[in-house]
Amino acid sequence: MSEPEEIAQEVDEDAGQISGDYRQDNMSAFLKYTFEWKCFYNEEYFEEIHKNSLHGELRASSFRSVCWQILLNILTYPDSKKKKPSAEVGLDNENVPKPSSLCPGECPDEADQKSIVEKWSEHISQCRKEYEELKQSLELDPTLSLVDNPLSQNTESVWYKHFCDTELKTVIRQDVVRTFPGLDFFRNNEHIQQLMVAILFCYARKYPQMCYRQVSYSQTWF
Repeated sequence: MSEPEEIAQEVDEDAGQISGDYRQDNMSAFLKYTFEWKCFYNEEYFEEIHKNSLHGELRASSFRSVCWQILLNILTYPDSKKKKPSAEVGLDNENVPKPSSLCPGECPDEADQKSIVEKWSEHISQCRKEYEELKQSLELDPTLSLVDNPLSQNTESVWYKHFCDTELKTVIRQDVVRTFPGLDFFRNNEHIQQLMVAILFCYARKYPQMCYRQVSYSQTWF
């Protein structure tokens, strides 16, 4: 066999090895991804999520947003009778057990899995609809008012509310632009910053008794 043919054969062998490793890595990632998702079908997994959140381990989850929706009781299990861990447990609680790497219990059958997914999907859609309705209800256009004026000090004035909303959004944005300045996802993403301002503004207006206060960026978001 000539030298060029030997080189070509070696290249083919190396390419085959790389291709095989690539497929194996992809399959391993797929199996890990699937395994983690199936864990959500088991209500016992809530305790695992709770432990991980207290030890800062949720950042390694492929479904971090789902974890927080479960922890915040946005997503619940059908006919759940399980008592949730106390939300008063501090982050520095030394008695909190360390998270394990295994998914406890067994997954429900396919029909129950479908029921859980459908329930969650329907509830999330409803929550998003309610949020959009709230956001739209808070959008004021003072120029549409024919009897109002920008100098009005009446607290019911559309112009007065408009200026108050603008001031609040300015304060919120000061917090938002300081959120994790070392991460490009927050720092150099105007779309994400706008979403954050809108969420915090809607929350502040929905619960005015709490009164928005500026905090350090590490306390603003989970």
